[in-house]
Parts: sequence; C-alpha cells; structure tokens
Amino acid sequence: MSGLVSQLRDGAIAPSDKVLRHVSRAKIRLQISDPFSGAIVMQMPTVFTGALPTMATDGTSLYINPEFAESLSGDEIVGVLTHEVMHKIFFHHLRRNNRDSKIWNVSGDVIINHLLRKDGKTLPESGLDWDSVGELKKSREDYSTEILADELISNKQEEKQDQDQDQDQGQSNDQEQDQDQDQDQDQDQDQGQGQGQDQDQGDPFADEGGTGIVIDAESDSGEPLNATEISQAERELASEIQNCAQIAKAQGKLPAHVAEYVKDLASSTVDWCDEFARFLGKGSDHRSDWNIPDKKWLKRGIFQPRRVREGTGHVVIAIDTSASVSTKEYKALMAEAKSICLDIDAEKVTVIYCDTRIAHVDNFDDPSDITERDLGRYGGGGTDFAPPFQYVYENEIDVDSFVYLTDLEARMPEEPDYPVLWVSTTKLEADFGKTIHIN
Repeated sequence: MSGLVSQLRDGAIAPSDKVLRHVSRAKIRLQISDPFSGAIVMQMPTVFTGALPTMATDGTSLYINPEFAESLSGDEIVGVLTHEVMHKIFFHHLRRNNRDSKIWNVSGDVIINHLLRKDGKTLPESGLDWDSVGELKKSREDYSTEILADELISNKQEEKQDQDQDQDQGQSNDQEQDQDQDQDQDQDQDQGQGQGQDQDQGDPFADEGGTGIVIDAESDSGEPLNATEISQAERELASEIQNCAQIAKAQGKLPAHVAEYVKDLASSTVDWCDEFARFLGKGSDHRSDWNIPDKKWLKRGIFQPRRVREGTGHVVIAIDTSASVSTKEYKALMAEAKSICLDIDAEKVTVIYCDTRIAHVDNFDDPSDITERDLGRYGGGGTDFAPPFQYVYENEIDVDSFVYLTDLEARMPEEPDYPVLWVSTTKLEADFGKTIHIN
C-alpha cells in the first residue's frame, strides 16, 4: 500500500462550488446530529481528488471524489462521512498488517455499516452488510474486523484448494487426455494467475460497497509505518478520540456503541501504555541501598550495598512464544519498550524468547538497537514461566525491571526479589507483581 497517499494527493482537483457547499453542509449536519463524528471529521483536512471513485481516509485526511459526493443525497453523504470517521476511530488504517487490502475493507465496511444503520444513518444501497459475506462460523457479535477478515481469507483459500482438487480429479482420465488437459490448464492457470495479479495490482481504491475505503497510514516519505510509529499514532489517536467523545458527551449526544468503545479504549489502548511507562520509570539517579545487598558480591562473601535506580537500569523482557501472543501484541509491546527505554536512558535491555524453554536471548547495551524477532521461529510449544527467571538467576543479572508478555495460562513460578510486570493478552491476573492487560 506504499505511496497511495501520494497518488491521492497528486490527483487533487478543484471541486465546483456546488460540491463544496454540499460537503460543507453535510459536515455541519454531522456536527449537529452527531457531535462526536462531527468533531472528528472537522479535524480531518479534505482533499478532493479524481484518483479514487468514492471516498477514502488514511486516518489523517479525508479524500473525496467530487463526482461521487455530488451523486449522494444529503442524508447519504452524511452517512458516508460517518463511515470514514468510523474507519479512523477503529484504527483500521493502522491494523491491517499483511492482510489482503480488499478483504480488509470489506470486513471493516460490514461491521461499520451494521453499526451505522442501527444508529439510523442513511447509506447508499450498495453499502455492504452481513449478508454480503455469506455464511459465518460465529455469531455476528463475536466478530472484530480482524476476525472477520481472517475468516474471509481462510474461506477464499479453502475455495481455491477445492478448485485445485477438482482440477486434479478432472485430469485423471487417461494419459493422453491428461497431457492435453495439463497443457490447457497450464495455459488457463497462467492466464488466471495473470488476471489475479492484475486484479491485485489493479485499482487499489476500488470500493466494493460504495461507502468509502480506508488505506494504510504512511510516513511523510510514502513508506509504511514501522512498529514504533504505529504505536505512537495509536496513542495520539486514542487521545483525540477521547477528547472528541468528551465534546459529544457534554452535549448529550454520544452514540451508545461509541461510548462503550471509548470506555474500552481508555482501559486498553492508552492505559496499558501509561502503566508500562510508569512501571519502567522515568529515570533518575542511582543510589546505594545497604538494605538491599548486591547479590553478585554477596555470593562471594562480600557484603556490598546494591546500586538502585529509581527508574530503570537493566530491563529484562520475557516474550511468551507459545502461540498465545499475537504478532500485533508483540510488536506493540516492543515498540513501547524501545520508546520508553530510550526515554529513560535504560542502561541495558535483555529480551528473552521462551515457551517451555529459553529459545533465544538478545542483549542490548543501547535501547536504540532493540530489534524484533520472528516469533514463528521460536514458538509452538507450551508455556512455562520458570525458565526466564531461572536464566536471570543463573546469569546473575541485576534486574531493575522484569516484564513478561504472556496469556498467563501457566503455573506461577516462585516470586523473585525484583519488580515484575505481567503484560497479559487475556483477562487473567498474575499471583504476584503487577498485571496490565493489552488488546
């Protein structure tokens, strides 16, 4: 998706006065009827462009095709503007990862349109709904955009496998026919693959539902955001959403589904980051504490005070690689850890990848050197919390802060004599230390 924002901006055109008035009236109507969405949309610069057929957002700006805007009724354009706002407040421009962009948009559209129609918004008749995605494996209430997109991708893959099997069966008549069929099918497959590639590389702004799309956020250079940039963007957006929600709440017009979402956002997206930062500390000078002997020297029979940092000296991060931690959760934590450790000037960071055993250890003397690993290389087993604590003990690591990213679904180890923060991907609580929950 790299460079799409540039394409939209390069296609910028001047709208007619009629279109400008139409869009401006819709924004004002939205401010009056839905102050939350209105406050969000008013903060989004509008770019009129001929590079897409409908509307789009990258989470920062709003991109509108003037002809599309003119084709909508007053109620419909209010609904489509709200649709784009929902893409933004649901972080769709930051959450796609490597999923198919078209399927990602379809999934987001289905969930957003369902909420908007329940809220009485008018959308174009072409706007997608739950019936658009066929039979589902779960109840509708159990779906997030990610879950729905993954199911649709899985269904697509299964359909392709079935088609391939049917083709294989059709090729099992006699040898001569097989050869002929193989040649024909090779040609067909080549053509089909070419068509598929053309489709994937075709119009990136194609809008199946006609209610606007979301594209990935990009850096100023047109490149995809890295994990640190995504984490920062999420925190800034979460703050913006809560501020706009306060405006709407003061006017008594905050939609119920938005109020519930903002509440969850406050406790998950923002709070866990803040709690993480508070745990690691904002740094201060070291001090010598005679009440806490230095274990390295004590084992040698020498009683020395331990040098204690009010903030953070040596940070140890344990990553549960047993498939219970998603790549998104892992990347979010590592991005936050890197940012915070740089902020507090951590002396050293040790990252331990483990399931029932230690799979890999990274040591960073400079927080700016912190890099991510491919979790898939080290995962697949069960979970045992003891190995990383044992590693710290055996290697005589003087830990100032210990952070463990896990689902907490394992037996608790013996409590150590240093502070432990459990970053849980579930609602479970650890038996000791502090537990925060990440979405």
